[in-house]
Amino acid sequence: MARAGVVIFMGNPPTRKNLFIDQLVPDQRYYLEFEGAALISTVYVNGQEVGEHNGGFSIFRFDVTDYLQAGNNQLTVQVDHKSRQTQYFQCWEG
Repeated sequence: MARAGVVIFMGNPPTRKNLFIDQLVPDQRYYLEFEGAALISTVYVNGQEVGEHNGGFSIFRFDVTDYLQAGNNQLTVQVDHKSRQTQYFQCWEG
């Protein structure tokens, strides 16, 4: 469903992206930042769970330094769109 340039997808298949890192810089931290994902998001790097975020439209990030490797890395995000009694969608009309 799309409205006003916004696509709303219902379901929860994972999204996977490959990320190639030529070389990791020692003593540098690496983060993945998301502009929001409704409702419950679980992030994986190279098959290992990095963390879970509960919320919808808020920015969140994870420190993925300990999960990355030089070369190919697989990023996976699983978003559970099922409604929860403790969560709600915020809607704006404009």
